[in-house]
Amino acid sequence: MLLGWIGYYQRHIAVNSVQRCPFALSCSRYAQDRIGRLGLYGVLLFIDRYFYRETVFARQTYPYTVRPDGTMALDDGYLELE
Repeated sequence: MLLGWIGYYQRHIAVNSVQRCPFALSCSRYAQDRIGRLGLYGVLLFIDRYFYRETVFARQTYPYTVRPDGTMALDDGYLELE
């Protein structure tokens, strides 16, 4: 059920909003992968990433790339999932 909600969010909500997740692999894609692979433990990993890694200090902690639109994409090591 949780993966279904994430899929709904990706198809209907995220596409119409300004991208807020600063990581190269979006937060919803990260959650979808971690929960799909690890179940409830994946929920904890998503919470860690969303609430604790995504801070003003993230830009000082993680390497980044610049997207074609000129925005910064932080790399926390999960780019291989895309």
